[in-house]
Amino acid sequence: MGFAYGDTPVIGQVSATVPDGGLLVLQGPNGSGKTTLARLILGLAAPTSGEVAGVAGRPKAAVFQEDRLAESLTAVANVRLVLRGRGSLPAALEAAGLDADAIGRPVRELSGGQRRRVCLVRALAAVAQGASLVVLDEPFTGIDREGLPDLLAYAGEHLAGCDVALVSHEPPATEVAALWGRDPVVLTLPQ
Repeated sequence: MGFAYGDTPVIGQVSATVPDGGLLVLQGPNGSGKTTLARLILGLAAPTSGEVAGVAGRPKAAVFQEDRLAESLTAVANVRLVLRGRGSLPAALEAAGLDADAIGRPVRELSGGQRRRVCLVRALAAVAQGASLVVLDEPFTGIDREGLPDLLAYAGEHLAGCDVALVSHEPPATEVAALWGRDPVVLTLPQ
C-alpha cells in the first residue's frame, strides 16, 4: 500500500500483517508519513496504491495528534459526543487523572496534558461502545511524568482485545507495548 499527494509520494509501498487483538507500532522520523498512515487505517484517506485490508466497516476510535476537542464544552460533554448512552464519565475522567475541578471546566481552560487525557478517555469510551480498532497518534504527548504510569495502565486495561495502531515518541511505542504486555508488529517508515 502506498500514498501520494498528487505527484509527491508520502508513503512508499508498505505492508504489515497484524493478528486479531494485535498492536501495530508506527515509527519513523518526523515527516515520514506516520500520521498519514494512521488516517489511512481510519479510512479518512484512501491509499493511492494497494489497500488497507481488514478495516472497512469496523467501528473505530482515535486519539489524533491534535486534540480535536469542542473548546467551549466541558471534559464530560466532549466525551459524551461519542456515546450512545450516559455512562459514568466523571469516574472515567478521574481514573484517567483529571480532578473534579478540571472535569467541570471548558476544555479550553485545561492544560495540554489534561486535554490529552480527555482525548484518550473519549477514544476509550468509543471502545466501550463497541469500537474494536483504535488508532492512537501521540496520545501521551504533554502528560506529566508522575501521572504517565497510571494513565498507561488505564489505557492498556481498556484497550485489551482491541486492534491498536500506535504512534508514540514519548514514551517510545515499543516501551508502551511492553507495559501493555503486547508483542507489537513494528512498521518503520523511512524519511
